[in-house]
Amino acid sequence: MLECYTKKILENLLKVVPKDDYYELCFYGIECIILKTVHYFSYFLIACYCEEILGFLIFLTFYALIRNCVAGYHANSPIDCYLISCISLFIILKYGVYLSLNSVLIFSLIIMTCFCLQVCPVDNPNRVLSIVEKNSYRKKATIRYGSSFTLIFIMWNSNIVVWIVWAVLMADIMVILGYLKYKLNVYKEDEEI
Repeated sequence: MLECYTKKILENLLKVVPKDDYYELCFYGIECIILKTVHYFSYFLIACYCEEILGFLIFLTFYALIRNCVAGYHANSPIDCYLISCISLFIILKYGVYLSLNSVLIFSLIIMTCFCLQVCPVDNPNRVLSIVEKNSYRKKATIRYGSSFTLIFIMWNSNIVVWIVWAVLMADIMVILGYLKYKLNVYKEDEEI
């Protein structure tokens, strides 16, 4: 269905632009734009339903900033990605306020984040990063994680801290899942050889 819409949009665009080697790239770009639009519109509807628009905006901002640097788990298909992200966001927005912030949780989160900083950014089999790129992303991740934890400690008694904690926690979970998935893929390839 998505492919059908993408083809129609691209055909209309190609009436103006000649069809050439960039067709596949344009097709992919339009498909990404459509997917992102559907994702974010769905996220906004979930936030409205859960009556947590401010929490959603805070969570999404911190999560996107961190996830951009650390990479991590990616679903195998756009539908899987959509379902996993919508279900996760619904659970976080609906039940996230019940998260009990205490020193044990924050200490555990710091330990988990330290591990994630050691393995990030997680290579995606479709895009393996160079050493220079990894170092650059790791520096950015360190700054963004550090900023998040600084805000958590400064604003400890604020209502928005829970959303920052959820953002860091979800980013960490995605890094760990991506690391495990990537390592498992490496081992499967080794067995086939």
